[in-house]
Amino acid sequence: MAIKRGENLNVSPGAGDKVLEGDRLVVIGKNESLESLKDYDDKKQ
Repeated sequence: MAIKRGENLNVSPGAGDKVLEGDRLVVIGKNESLESLKDYDDKKQ
């Protein structure tokens, strides 16, 4: 996972790094696994 914030890209975020509004997450994995992230986001809204 990586966090893109503006022009900065944190390719190895630590446990203390926060995801802020406007950040973009870069994730790699099987489509089936990534679908669970979409489901989580849908429930949050």
